[in-house]
Amino acid sequence: TAEVLNFLPTGIHYTGLESSEFALQEARRRWSVGTGANFVSGDAASLPFSEASFNVILMFFSLEHLKRPREALYECVRVLRSGGILIVVSPNLEFPLARPNALRHRSGWFRIWFALLRFWDYANRFLGRYSFRTIGKNFTEVTGRYEKKDDDLRYAVSSWEVIRFLERKGMRLDVFWEERPLAGWRRWIRFLPTMRWYGVTLAAAFIKGR
Repeated sequence: TAEVLNFLPTGIHYTGLESSEFALQEARRRWSVGTGANFVSGDAASLPFSEASFNVILMFFSLEHLKRPREALYECVRVLRSGGILIVVSPNLEFPLARPNALRHRSGWFRIWFALLRFWDYANRFLGRYSFRTIGKNFTEVTGRYEKKDDDLRYAVSSWEVIRFLERKGMRLDVFWEERPLAGWRRWIRFLPTMRWYGVTLAAAFIKGR
């Protein structure tokens, strides 16, 4: 419901995209008066905007909830102006053995199978192939409950995958924020191929090439 507007500068033109009609109406109720904010119903994988429409796009803990993350990232590049900035903040499930809470309603055998798929995805990264591995039905969709962080996650986010994909599409990684340096064995994992951004939240800013 666009709480991010509490933290953005005044005097900007803000457009929020939302697929939930309830959230859309609530955002309009809270922010449409005096802010100049505009809220649009739509799908991130098929943005209802023309090319080069925006100077900045903010994906703040939204990428992990998308059923088609690859298409959504491509759409972000399409609607950004040359020199525009894309900021992505998302949980990072880089490590193949990461166990998303969104799968905790599934059997142990299924979670083992999912881990094997993640190792396959990891191996394919060596060849520059990115799977954008998604979860079919997450815990929240199946049970109607949200009890733990990322119960409603759909995409098992890989920072490496997201960053490399965007670079292929003409985006340049400008900043990768880390709250604190990694220590111990977690730091050494980063020496493994395709694990450069392991262990911290994906929090990065990209600039679209001119």
